[in-house]
Amino acid sequence: IPISQEKEVEEEEKPEKKSTFEITLEMLKEGKSVEEIAEERSLKHQTIIGHLCKFIEKGQVDGTDYVDMSIYRLVSRKLEASNGEMTMTDLFNSLGGRIPYDELNMAHAYWINQKNNE
Repeated sequence: IPISQEKEVEEEEKPEKKSTFEITLEMLKEGKSVEEIAEERSLKHQTIIGHLCKFIEKGQVDGTDYVDMSIYRLVSRKLEASNGEMTMTDLFNSLGGRIPYDELNMAHAYWINQKNNE
């Protein structure tokens, strides 16, 4: 086999490698929970939450499936008042430290998604 043909054969045989984000997105769309995905993929819970927030922000998943709307309303009011300039720590503290960071991050991602779609 000429070298040029050999190289073409090699390239054809390689399956396209999916990114870690694509794998997580597929698993979410299969209905798996954050915990299930983290366990199956041997990744930290927070890593999967980070992926989920990215998907919510970009509209790749429906934020309302993951974000508690009562928390979203609280977060939205705080972010609107600060023009979106609030850090997660400030947001956490301003809400009395009673809402977990995962929930705040998802609500923040959904707020960005909504702002981008106005």
